[in-house]
Amino acid sequence: MKEKKYCKNCGKEIINYCKVYCSQKCYFDYIHKNRHSYDNLYRRYVDMKGRCYRKSNCNYKHYGARGIKVCNEWLGKDGYENFKKWALENGYRKELSLDKIDNNGNYSPNNCRWTTKRIQNINKRPGTPNTSGFVGVRIHSSKTCYYGSVKIDNKDYYTGMSEDIIITAIMRNNYIIDHHLDNELNNLSQYADKYDMEIRYEPQPKIIGVIQYDLNMNFMEEFSSCYEASKKYNCCVSNIRKCCKGKSKTARGFIWKYKKGVI
Repeated sequence: MKEKKYCKNCGKEIINYCKVYCSQKCYFDYIHKNRHSYDNLYRRYVDMKGRCYRKSNCNYKHYGARGIKVCNEWLGKDGYENFKKWALENGYRKELSLDKIDNNGNYSPNNCRWTTKRIQNINKRPGTPNTSGFVGVRIHSSKTCYYGSVKIDNKDYYTGMSEDIIITAIMRNNYIIDHHLDNELNNLSQYADKYDMEIRYEPQPKIIGVIQYDLNMNFMEEFSSCYEASKKYNCCVSNIRKCCKGKSKTARGFIWKYKKGVI
């Protein structure tokens, strides 16, 4: 015998076991009574508590594990209402983030504010070096070199690549300095005697065209891009690109080479 099922709103027994509410009216009544569950602000509230108290939360190690808690005023039966009142009175907007003024302090009215992601990134704790040993420097997927990056407004920007990890870190530091950014610099003073601290990332020349040759390497025609060449010869553009990169000898019976230069 199937276990009895009851309406999520009124508690009345449900005959159709596929339903959660006994009627459409009960469904809309429940949504209206619990509409805060669908609010952006309520999600911020739930996420805040999750970081502090849920060990399964991916950010628990940065908050709850460090002893950071939510103040009593924002917990309990009226916790959300108190948090909502504070948020609306202190400049809450959907595009802003909840930020703690003192990173080691608890979530409370006196230690929280609404800020942009950029301000929040500046205020965050100093980054811990990753497996490379340098902040913002990572090993490339090819495992043969390292690349650097900085985060600006929640977007990553490439700062340079090198087989030498120190040179990669130097290029990242100079990128931050040249662009007047607030990202954390790596301390490289111990390498000043061995390395040129003025090394900077220089973008590679951009490809501005493709040259077509016959099998005897006689010039035939120049195209503005691989795509333009593929349209004329009705072939796959990737085949021409492979030929230009040296991964194949020919495409459509011709030899193709990139024309390089700076735009």
